[in-house]
Order: sequence, then C-alpha cells, then structure tokens
Amino acid sequence: MGAAALFLKASRESSGLTQQVVALRAQTSTPALSHIENSKRDPSAAKLDTLLRATGNRLGVVPTNRSGSLEAGAAIHDELAIGDEKSAFRSFLQFSDNLAAETGVVRVVLAANEPPSTGSLLWDAALAAVSEYWLNRGHLPVPDWTTQADRTLAHRTVLSGDRYTRSIDQHDVPREFAARNVAVDRSVLASV
Repeated sequence: MGAAALFLKASRESSGLTQQVVALRAQTSTPALSHIENSKRDPSAAKLDTLLRATGNRLGVVPTNRSGSLEAGAAIHDELAIGDEKSAFRSFLQFSDNLAAETGVVRVVLAANEPPSTGSLLWDAALAAVSEYWLNRGHLPVPDWTTQADRTLAHRTVLSGDRYTRSIDQHDVPREFAARNVAVDRSVLASV
C-alpha cells in the first residue's frame, strides 16, 4: 500500500469517520476515495490535503527519506500474514533505526501516526514501545496512540528475530518495553 493510501486511511479511521462522510466533506465520491485508500489511484498533494482536511488533519512535509510508523505497521502486518517473522523483525528494527537516525520534529513526525494493526498484540505493543523509547531519548512529545491500553500485553513476551531466544534478562529491557510486557534486549535497538 502506498504512503498516501496508508496516511489517508489511518487519518480517516483514527477520526472515526466512514468513507462516505469523508467523501461528502471533501466533495468527492466514495468510490474515488476508496480508489485512493486502496492504492488504485495516487492523489495530487492538493487532493490529499483536501481529503485529510475532511478528516480533521492536514498534509505536512518534513525533509526525510525514512519511513514511519504507518509503513512499519503495514509491512509487519503483511510479513506476519505470510508467516515471515524474521522479515517482520527486520521491519521493526528498520523503524527503530529510522527513529534513531532522525532528531527533533522529524523523529516526532515518523512516530506521530497510529500504525494499522499488525494483527498481533505483541507487535502492536512493540511498535508503541519503540516509538516511545526513541521519542523519550530526544525528550520529545509522545503521541497518545502509544499509551493506549490495548498496546500492552497481559504477560511478559519475548520479541526477538531469533526463534531460539526464549528469555531476556529484565535488566536489559528498556522501561518503555517492560511497561508493555514486551521483552526486547536494548542492544538490538542500537543497530544504527
């Protein structure tokens, strides 16, 4: 799914709006909006801004070539859907690396949007934790989506790219992950 499609759909869904309502507000048709959300048509910047305004958001531009939370969530979802946990872990690490490589407003923008569900509470919690982890390192604001209760596991669960890793010392787990019961060794977050 393209970036414009991901961003528009996430903005609409987080606003609790149907395609019909957004289309009506943006003075377009529901099928036209559906085509954009399903990557069958790429909107111009002006059209995307109009559609985003209909959701209560605006289009903004920051200078980066790194992908953010929306793309990470979608990639992990797709990789888990075909049973490729190693690729899902690589996508998670790439998102972490992207956050680590940026500073200030760009880091905030990369983590600002609630990613689509990965289909796994573990991975959804991990995306929230890694976003909060890197934002806290920069003393930056943390978006509300990261602190939602549904992004915390009931029991401590190890997240690793190695299926043989069964445990991680609690002292090696960053507090943002520990708070969500996601056990990730802090050393994997330093891969930049």
